[in-house]
Amino acid sequence: MPRYLVERTFPDGLAIPMNAEGAATCRTVVGNNLVDNVTWTRSLAR
Repeated sequence: MPRYLVERTFPDGLAIPMNAEGAATCRTVVGNNLVDNVTWTRSLAR
């Protein structure tokens, strides 16, 4: 299976609160990844 590096920026950051709003944010990111048929395996801070 080919692997690709996809860099996605979040100009305002990606603060994920530990509550229902944070869970909804994660579901949104996962849903966007499904549209592109990708899997988020890890995040690297710069």
